[in-house]
Amino acid sequence: MDEGWAAVAAGVSALVGAVASGWYTGRSARQGAEKAAAAVLKQVADQGAVEHGHWLRGQRQEAYLEFLSEWDASIKRLDRMWDQAVLLSTSQRRSTDVGVTELRAEVDETTALVTRLYERVAMLGPDDVETNASLLQQHVAELGRWVWLLSQPSSRRQGGRITDAWHVARRTTDGLRPDFLAAIRGVLQSPPRPAG
Repeated sequence: MDEGWAAVAAGVSALVGAVASGWYTGRSARQGAEKAAAAVLKQVADQGAVEHGHWLRGQRQEAYLEFLSEWDASIKRLDRMWDQAVLLSTSQRRSTDVGVTELRAEVDETTALVTRLYERVAMLGPDDVETNASLLQQHVAELGRWVWLLSQPSSRRQGGRITDAWHVARRTTDGLRPDFLAAIRGVLQSPPRPAG
């Protein structure tokens, strides 16, 4: 009977060992699977963040270039409009001149287009680019205001002050473009990074 109990004890011991070994193996496999799943989730999240960064950089580049191109064209149009306003300010028929109304419409259209493109840049950010774009947009509006004021019949009395203000604003405007370019260069040259 001793041999029988020894066999039973050996069988129970083997069974307990098999159960314990199976539990430990299952637990280890589950932990390994959880770690692998967490690594895959992190990789997918990082890949998504990088892809979003590439998409955002492309959107920003398009918005920045469109804004800068229109801003440059607007400055040229405002220079031409300034010349028209100078002619209108010396005209004897100014109060009935259709040119004043047309000039106002062109100033409004120019400033509205730059403002619309600025809003897209502001939406895409980041803050330093938005700040520089805001200065460019504000100076277009300021130049437009000086063009409009000079073309008004009342400008004869203030023509010198308006002309001086135009030239100061125009020189300031020329200095803003390099700051905007430096800000966008910093954004566009930075590669997208994974989250976290």
